[in-house]
Amino acid sequence: MKHYVEIDKPRFHDAFRAYECQEHFSYEALDLLYEYLNNFDEDVELDVVKICCEYIEDTPTEIAHSYDIDLEHLAGEDDEKIDAFVLNWLSNNTKIVGTTPQGTIVYVYF
Repeated sequence: MKHYVEIDKPRFHDAFRAYECQEHFSYEALDLLYEYLNNFDEDVELDVVKICCEYIEDTPTEIAHSYDIDLEHLAGEDDEKIDAFVLNWLSNNTKIVGTTPQGTIVYVYF
C-alpha cells in the first residue's frame, strides 16, 4: 500500500487488528495516527509493526512515571495542571501526535 491517503480510516484500523496491534492504541488514538501520518508528503508503506514500535499512547501519569518526570512541585494541583505540565515536557522532548478525548497522549516513543 502506498501513501496513507489511499487508505481510508476503516482499512487503517483493520490493518492494526490484523497484526493484533489494536491493544497498543485506542480507536481514537488510531484516528489521530491516521490523520497525522496522512500529513506526510512522501509516499510511505503502511508498516503496522513499525508504527507500533515508533508511536505510543499513554496517560500523562504513565508518561511521568515512564520518564521519571518530577511532579513534586505540582503536589496538590489539579489534574489539568499536571496534564499540561507533562504535555509541555513531552513536546520539548519528542513529537506529539495528539490527545484523545479520554486524556491519553499519542506521541513518538523515545
